[in-house]
Amino acid sequence: MFMRSGFIYIILLVLTVVLLSGCNNAKRLPEDKMLLNKNAIETENPDLNTSEINRFIKQKPNKKILGFFRFHLSTYFLGAGIEKDRKMTQWLKNWLMEEVGEEPVILDTSMTNNTARQIQYYLENKGYFNSKVTKAIDTPRTKQANITYQIQTNQPYRIRNVNYRVEDSTLQSDIEKTRENSLLQSGNIYDIEDLKNERKRITDYLKNRGYYYFNKNFIEFKVDSAIEGQKLDIYVQVNNRVFKAEAYNDSLIALPHHKYKVRNVYIYPDYDALEGDQLEYDTLNFEQSGKEYHYIYRGELPYKPNFLTSFIFIEPGNYYNADDVKMTNKRLADLQQFKYVNIEYSDIHSNISPWNRDTLPKKLDAYIRLTRSSMQSYTVEWLGKNTARDLGTEVSFVYTNKNLFKGSEVLNLNTNLSLETQQIMGEGTNQNITNYLPFNTLEYGVNADLDLPKFLLPVDPNRFPGYFKPRTTLSTGYNYRERPDYSRHLLNLSFGYRWDESETKEHQVYIADINSIKLNPDSAFVRKLNEIDNKKFLSTYEDHLIVGSKYNFIWNTQNVRSDKDDFWYFRGTFEPAGLLLNTLASNLNIEQDDEGYYKLFNIRYAQYIRTDTDFRYFYRFDKKNTLATRISLGIGIPYGNLNVLPFEKSFFVGGSNGLRAWQLRNVGPGGFSGDENNFDKTGDISLETSVEYRFPLYKLVNGALFVDAGNVWLKDENDDFPQGEFKFNRFYEQIAVGTGLGIRLDFSFFVLRVDAGIKVIDPAKASNGEQWVLDEYKLKNTNINFGIGYPF
Repeated sequence: MFMRSGFIYIILLVLTVVLLSGCNNAKRLPEDKMLLNKNAIETENPDLNTSEINRFIKQKPNKKILGFFRFHLSTYFLGAGIEKDRKMTQWLKNWLMEEVGEEPVILDTSMTNNTARQIQYYLENKGYFNSKVTKAIDTPRTKQANITYQIQTNQPYRIRNVNYRVEDSTLQSDIEKTRENSLLQSGNIYDIEDLKNERKRITDYLKNRGYYYFNKNFIEFKVDSAIEGQKLDIYVQVNNRVFKAEAYNDSLIALPHHKYKVRNVYIYPDYDALEGDQLEYDTLNFEQSGKEYHYIYRGELPYKPNFLTSFIFIEPGNYYNADDVKMTNKRLADLQQFKYVNIEYSDIHSNISPWNRDTLPKKLDAYIRLTRSSMQSYTVEWLGKNTARDLGTEVSFVYTNKNLFKGSEVLNLNTNLSLETQQIMGEGTNQNITNYLPFNTLEYGVNADLDLPKFLLPVDPNRFPGYFKPRTTLSTGYNYRERPDYSRHLLNLSFGYRWDESETKEHQVYIADINSIKLNPDSAFVRKLNEIDNKKFLSTYEDHLIVGSKYNFIWNTQNVRSDKDDFWYFRGTFEPAGLLLNTLASNLNIEQDDEGYYKLFNIRYAQYIRTDTDFRYFYRFDKKNTLATRISLGIGIPYGNLNVLPFEKSFFVGGSNGLRAWQLRNVGPGGFSGDENNFDKTGDISLETSVEYRFPLYKLVNGALFVDAGNVWLKDENDDFPQGEFKFNRFYEQIAVGTGLGIRLDFSFFVLRVDAGIKVIDPAKASNGEQWVLDEYKLKNTNINFGIGYPF
């Protein structure tokens, strides 16, 4: 299969312009200046992490888009070439050079020398003493310089012995218990990072066992490298606390470390961060699990007494534990009830000098001050809609209550009203909802979601680990649509649980997920339906009932990585429906109708098994340049009482979050090319993948280049959709491919997105070998997508 000549000409033209632009940039520099083109690191040591060494390079070349095009540098020189003779051109010149453009990075040999020294220090910190770092400057093209840092290393120094010197015998006993977990082990390569991490490990271990005043500054390391055979000994010194004596100005007093227990826990559930302790508070002493807590509040107690304590891991009578503080802070913040969560400890003998209180009981009082956010809010939105080129408008109202029953129960009520112009089947296409507005479709609905921070089961919450974060979700909604050809009622109800297995893994189980669809077609529409012999299409306009369950597993490493690290995302869904209803129908002796199907409440119910997966990988070149990739697979198998997947459970591609060169539900199934009867193109099997390069352009404006591919297929052969069924020996020939570019306005809290997609391969033309359609491209064929947030 050969690409069309028009496509090749376009690519060659773009490459020529880009390459010429890159060459011209360096020639615009003064005679005595050279543009830094590339940095490289050469070493014969395979154990060195060259990507980590790259962080020490002081001078970086100008930014590149797609790895070779210096857009910002070219923009800078474009602005530099503008004359200053007019006010407007002066503004344009400054904007191109200072705002969008990037000043050329001129080779600075003093910075390269500094880089070589920094790499040398890095190697010594990694155990490669007496290594050699040199630099070489190459000029492969006129006025452009490549710098190569050449590293020669000897064998690294390894740890021979690790010796602990602890002045406090009690503290020594605790440290000995954790020595087997030490990061400093005999035979390891010396690494200063291991010393830093060992200091932190010991500090965290002790602070989680009551040592409130202990910190990493009490730990010192001494290294003896005067040993033959490139070995060294490490001495870990743990010092006592040292204070200046009041009676003797020149004297110091050394005191041992002590464990501290929590005496009282004071909880301020409605703390005023501005007025603070100047206000008058009431006190409620509350006991839970044999522990007494003190609630300090104003007016009416905002939460049930036993509610907040289930999210507080600091308990009276326990030793101070830093992890309990972190977990308490995190769990309270996760409730999304508070603007600020502040946890402080007070030594009950803090007003006494350290050496005088050394023999007194070691007690702490914990103060948990919670500043609440607004508990109720509402938003009103009015927006325009453009669905498959059909115009419309929608207004919605959302009300939120974050503490409905004084237990952080979050209630969301959403109502919406929309008017649209849609394609109508059959007669009556010019009928509008009113005589005053040019819309033929009215839709309104109301939805209620209630989210509770616990399981609605008689289960002791103490059985779950602190990070578990159990939630119960209940939702219900009603939606009504009226068109000239039919009206539709949609009722849904769901009930389920979700919880975190860890910081990266989440589980969601919806025990009940119920949808009921009722349609009332007019007589003209009924006649039109009777003319169509297509079960999949007809099922879209039949009453049906879906009673199923759903399980989602989500794995997301983004929250535990820095903004410079790669991360992964995976979501898997399994959804069975109709199995229990079939058992119920048999037990209740419900008779089949004339067509052999069962009905409940005079509605035919669906039976199917549906599963889909979504896998994403985000590779970060740096903080702002990312290569985002995604692949998703799905399959639905209908059986029994409804031999096709319900329309709302079928798979589709296209639109702003899918194949952006096509409109929503306008691809497939398979190689099907028909457009008759205004079919929404859906299938039982789905495959979709995307690759998107995201890069900065100007302040809040980011750009994106993308390629999308995918399609949907039917599970079985269907005469109404020739070439629409999935077959292993040809499905890859029916994959639609589109490409394009996008602009994102990144306001941090949300992203506005515009994507322009064009078709490259159209599977609807595969049967006659004309699926490569890029050379047929016209500007009017560009598919524009608007969205909020990234497509994935």
